[in-house]
Amino acid sequence: MRARTPAPAPPRGKRRGPIWRPASTPCGRSARRQAATAAYAPLYAVRADAHTDLTGRVRDRNAAVDITLDPGYATGEEITTVTAQVSFDDGVTWARVPVVHIADRWRAHVLQPRGEGYASLKITGADVSGNSVEQTTVRAFAFG
Repeated sequence: MRARTPAPAPPRGKRRGPIWRPASTPCGRSARRQAATAAYAPLYAVRADAHTDLTGRVRDRNAAVDITLDPGYATGEEITTVTAQVSFDDGVTWARVPVVHIADRWRAHVLQPRGEGYASLKITGADVSGNSVEQTTVRAFAFG
C-alpha cells in the first residue's frame, strides 16, 4: 500500500499590519471624567479565507475571498465599509476588487491572471463609529 502526501505548501509572505485607527475622542474633559466614561475601541482582527486547497492554492481563476472583521474583546459597532485590493507583484502595484456584503461577512471577488503566481491582499474595514483597520498580506495565497 502506498500513501501519497500532498505537495508542500508554497512559500507564503508576511502579514503587514493590522493598522488600527480608532475614532477620535472628545477633548477638554477632565481625566477622571473621561476615564469614567471611556469605552474600549475595538481592535478588529481581519480574517480572509480564499478557500485554498491543501497546498495553499486557489484553482479557480475567479476566487471568492470571504472576509470577516472580529472586534475581539470589545463590543464592535456595525461594520459599514470593507474594501479590498489585490496585487500580483508582491505589493508593488494594487488594484481594487469588488466586495459585497453577505450576512455576517463580506466577499471579495478576485479575478486572477492566467498562469501561476501569488496574490497579495490589502483589506480595510470601518465601523459606524469611525474605527478602522487595514491589513496587508503579501503572498496571501497561490493560484494556478
